Amino acid sequence: MLFVHPSKDFIPEHKMSVKIEIDNNLSLGWKAEDIILATNFTYEYKGVKSLLVSNDNYNADISPCAPIINVIVELFDRKLIEKNELYWYHDTDLYQMYEVTESELNLGECDMGIVEWPNGAKISASSFFFKDSAKDLFGLIREVMYKYKVDEEVAMSALYTNNLFWATGSQWDAQKKFAPLNHPGAENFQKRVKKLNITYDFEMNYLNQHYPLATKPIKVAHFHFMKERLLDSAMYGKNSMNKPLMPERLIKIFHKHEVKGINPKKMKNLMVYQSPEKKFLDKTEHLIEAQIDNSLELDWKPEDIVLITNFPYEYKKIKSIVLDDKANKSDVIFHLLMQGVVREGEFWWSHDLDVFQLRPIDSSEINLEDTTAGFTDDGCGKLDTGSFFFRKDSEKIFEWIRNRACKLKTGETAAFMSLVAENFHSINTKYVKLDYEKMEKIFNRHGIK
Repeated sequence: MLFVHPSKDFIPEHKMSVKIEIDNNLSLGWKAEDIILATNFTYEYKGVKSLLVSNDNYNADISPCAPIINVIVELFDRKLIEKNELYWYHDTDLYQMYEVTESELNLGECDMGIVEWPNGAKISASSFFFKDSAKDLFGLIREVMYKYKVDEEVAMSALYTNNLFWATGSQWDAQKKFAPLNHPGAENFQKRVKKLNITYDFEMNYLNQHYPLATKPIKVAHFHFMKERLLDSAMYGKNSMNKPLMPERLIKIFHKHEVKGINPKKMKNLMVYQSPEKKFLDKTEHLIEAQIDNSLELDWKPEDIVLITNFPYEYKKIKSIVLDDKANKSDVIFHLLMQGVVREGEFWWSHDLDVFQLRPIDSSEINLEDTTAGFTDDGCGKLDTGSFFFRKDSEKIFEWIRNRACKLKTGETAAFMSLVAENFHSINTKYVKLDYEKMEKIFNRHGIK
């Protein structure tokens, strides 16, 4: 593991994750002297002392992750990589769950073991294994990084596939097009590297896609525990399988460090109203008042009732947030997400002004699994954009709905269903369908006379 930063200290999440990592490694039987933690500042925990490396390994112009390769190159140059030893580099947010043995990796004559994501999506630099004979491979990776100003994963992917488009285009270009990289000295790069199963870099964000392909038991869980949905999925089984991935041993270590997640989630009640005239039309103001009265009666706190308008408004001490005109409701939600208004540990209920809550609810009734949003079928085979739930990290869903609605000049429901029909950028993995009958008992759509 390594961490190099200009501040010469861990950033907040890493201060906790490195302690969890060390406790976890020791509990798995690793000896303190075999745990290498390279940093550009002194650090010690449970007998594991950091190995001091140069500040120059950090290069934000290339990538904040540039230290991964730079530090390993430095360790080779300092002759700290020993012969007849196998080294495993992994990020400090990648947690080993079960024993990993040299025999199961079976690198044979290969100098390095890497994880390639399914369908050639990328080569992972978050977890890989290497021998002392891999010194020149890391030199090649570094050369490509600095020549093309790309990060370490792009450089590794370009070298492994010998495809220039990894270094000069996008991931999508590289998967569809080919032009030889032909980097000097890299002629046998692929032959010297063994592809390993995704079980050694199992990202919780891709559970549904990667779980069927992973060798069981899954050896590592890779996730930022500050992201509630990923922690809930790994630790509590709030996912499509209803199954925790982490063993009880590792869960106890997380709990020891007070990493338990936020439960129940904080609920937010979102309503959006915009008009070209910048005022309420017809009976809309009465609807707003009825909504606020109903929400307060159902024990919503005023600060959790969020009303977005394009003109100032206040009722019962609830002031609207005034935003400039937005294309549609999805555009408003996208704005809230991008501005950081939606926070970790929150579930937001967005609803039209004629959708009324019938009884109090709490977050335990809303199962978003490990996705970022939940929609119900409207009873006619369409997903209802008039009443749904979302949380942090759902911005892509609403960006795509906004853009598709503008492109097709349609409403948001039609735009959403168009995206769903083609599974645009795997949008169908980013939300769940909520139980229609259950939701109907909580919310009801009706007007006001």
